[in-house]
Amino acid sequence: MSFYTIAIFNPKEGVGKTSLVYHLAWMYRDLGLEVVVADLDPQAKLTAAFLEEDNLEDRWLVANTVSRSEAHLVEEIGEMMRPQEIEEQLTLLTGNMSLLAFEDELSKVWHLPANEHTYEVLSAFWQYLQQAATIQNANIVLMDLGSNLGAINRAALIAADYVIVPLIPDLLSVLSLKHLGRALQQWREQWKRRREHNAAVKLPLGHMSALGYVIFQQPIKLYLGANSYSKWMMEIPRVYHEVILNDFFEENTFSLKDDPHCLQVFKTYYSLKSMAIEVRKPIFHLKPADGALGAYGDLVPTAYREYQQLAKNIAKRAGIVLPEFGA
Repeated sequence: MSFYTIAIFNPKEGVGKTSLVYHLAWMYRDLGLEVVVADLDPQAKLTAAFLEEDNLEDRWLVANTVSRSEAHLVEEIGEMMRPQEIEEQLTLLTGNMSLLAFEDELSKVWHLPANEHTYEVLSAFWQYLQQAATIQNANIVLMDLGSNLGAINRAALIAADYVIVPLIPDLLSVLSLKHLGRALQQWREQWKRRREHNAAVKLPLGHMSALGYVIFQQPIKLYLGANSYSKWMMEIPRVYHEVILNDFFEENTFSLKDDPHCLQVFKTYYSLKSMAIEVRKPIFHLKPADGALGAYGDLVPTAYREYQQLAKNIAKRAGIVLPEFGA
């Protein structure tokens, strides 16, 4: 394998998926990897974070003219998600709301008998990612997905070697983790049966291996109080192990600091995010000229260290060799 595909996914909105993909893409580029980042969320928030509105308008208007009857499916996806070089060693496969046109077909085909047509449709995202990563000589492909358990995300996830789950410490985030665990287990089993039905066809492996989770701390809501916040922070390791890893253990015997699957617990960095959005930079690239002065500027190197540690931790767990460490 010449590159690794990692999906950042949680079906709940507002847990930091897009921000995590964005910052990891920049950090892996800083660490010397050739990075491809794929925006497979039809809402295209990741693309909007990278590109100016004028650029988006030109791309989206052209993509919306693609006819379903005129192009091979993979070529059609390529027209919608045309590569855009952001910087040297960092390429974006742009998101597009037109991807929603695939939802019904992907849903229907998943339940049809295995044949050449169903294989072609279900593996279309994988085929396109393979092509794009090969052209860019990528070391890593990062995928940003929408906040749902729909057919587009399912078809995208079978192309993923690994899945990282971003979370926040609240009830809905923990509940979404339970739904995600059931979905991943079901999708792996269904895809495995489909692959076994015709082993001669080249298809994605559909591993979707659980690499770990990242927690974004949130301001404690006064009406909930610190006790509720702490409760869900402590609940996350147990639920993750039970529903994602099928690894059951006695309650209150496992903590975040003892859990190797807890990849990082992040501060919010709210004060830096608004600046970073304005200048289209990751928070750890902010300069005084961008407004990162005084106490704000002091947070920038802290953010860099945290994201660098996360990127290295992910690379180690996935078996990705970072150039600075050699082969």
